[in-house]
Amino acid sequence: VGYAVLNPATGTSSNLYVIDTLNGHANSLGQIGVAEQVRDIVVATPGDISFVSSSYAAAENGGSAAIGIARSGGSWGAVSVDFSTSGGTASSGGDYTSLSQTVTWLDGEVGVKTLVIPIKSDTLVEGNETVNLTLGNATGGALLLLPSSSILTINEPPYQNWKNLTFGIHANNPLISGDAVCPAGDGVPNLLKYAAGLYPFSHAGTARPSITFSGSKLLLE
Repeated sequence: VGYAVLNPATGTSSNLYVIDTLNGHANSLGQIGVAEQVRDIVVATPGDISFVSSSYAAAENGGSAAIGIARSGGSWGAVSVDFSTSGGTASSGGDYTSLSQTVTWLDGEVGVKTLVIPIKSDTLVEGNETVNLTLGNATGGALLLLPSSSILTINEPPYQNWKNLTFGIHANNPLISGDAVCPAGDGVPNLLKYAAGLYPFSHAGTARPSITFSGSKLLLE
């Protein structure tokens, strides 16, 4: 914080001081002219730190999730904040790789820092899952602003999500929800019924798709 003090000996000149808000020490930067000429002294602050958003999303088969953390409102001095992942419905090690890291901005530096959380894809049908994201231990005089916590949602691929909604507790039972299984006994397997927008437990009847091949592509009509 900068401020000017009138020289009591002359009543005309003033000195500019910088106060360290962390330890209370005042350091003189020297004389800046007569008091009547001191105008518009700028107060420098360390700024604020927060997540860019209160929620993030990533596809399970997307490989990673990008998380933005911002310093704004001031750039005085170097500041840092601790970031960590925890809890939620996703499993650390199985669905994503946990991350704990200190994020640092140099003196005069502002803006967004991006952290990358690795996402792990699997064949299990689990539904969308979440990871808790937390900021803490801001240093350098910076203040934590909301949102200082956030949620990352890992979205399941469309086919697995369809299985979850369609087969429920049997979504991971290969005898019922397997790609080549025909629950309705009509010869149209689950994978093709998904592609054709048909309900797997209902007989396809006249809605049975016609299957043809075009080069390396399978066409449903």
